[in-house]
Amino acid sequence: MQLLTSFVLDIFKEDLFEAMACYFPIIYSKQKNDKHLETKVRLGNMLNRAMSATSSFAEYVIQLALEKLESESVGSKLSCYQLLQSALPGYSVKQVEPFTHELWTFIRIDSLRPSTEADELAAQALLTLTQLGHVLSQNPTLCTCFIEKIWKDLEISLKSPELNLINSTIGTFLAVSSSHIDVFSFFFERANPILLQNFFFNNVVKEQLLCLDALFKMLLYGEKLGTQFDPEMIVRFFNMLIDHSSSDIVDLEIQTSTIRFINQLVCMHRFEQQHVAKLIKYSFHYAQQSGYKPSLL
Repeated sequence: MQLLTSFVLDIFKEDLFEAMACYFPIIYSKQKNDKHLETKVRLGNMLNRAMSATSSFAEYVIQLALEKLESESVGSKLSCYQLLQSALPGYSVKQVEPFTHELWTFIRIDSLRPSTEADELAAQALLTLTQLGHVLSQNPTLCTCFIEKIWKDLEISLKSPELNLINSTIGTFLAVSSSHIDVFSFFFERANPILLQNFFFNNVVKEQLLCLDALFKMLLYGEKLGTQFDPEMIVRFFNMLIDHSSSDIVDLEIQTSTIRFINQLVCMHRFEQQHVAKLIKYSFHYAQQSGYKPSLL
């Protein structure tokens, strides 16, 4: 490690990298009873640190990761994403930009799926996307092109809730947004009207819930980032949700999610007296309609 960081590698860098790359990836499974697991994990981490120790290896590291990401082995893919997470923070935009779209293609394939809960591959892919976004944010023009590409690729997932990809799509938006308010705002401004339309004009309860939960997740994330949401938008949300949920035929699950959403809006905005009165009337109505069920109180 000291050799890699203390000397100018120049003509030796490819040979040095190849000497390490022949051992990559060190694959292991945490679910198996492997008495050598700790050693394999430690060796894998040390190999990743060595290969990402200098930005001189940038081209070789990314090309190696792209090659190994074509594998059908989940273990190999996980190792690639972990290597990229270790290496990308030390690279410049110029070093990363030529590989951006290829990296995004693999990340999209591994993270865009109906369910990403307890999915380590999807989680590692999104962590890599976050690091990639951090690098590209150093160049606003390239960053804009990149997020526009992501939006173009994933917009259909929002417009087609029956695909059941809304959760992973929103997860992708938030991963690339990370701590960048401008990137988050880009996605929120475009996703918001689509999700609202799907919620109000879709008759499939499961799909309505997906859209409402996605909006709720984005709103929470934006607030955490410190996003200054338009007060008029918050009031519109408030009124539309109450008016929609005031029908006695609205599904109980939707009512519950709606109330949770309204509670968040109340925490985010100081409403005027007429809105408070509307909320009180709405609350009494559903407390009575529910027979004072705890889930709606």
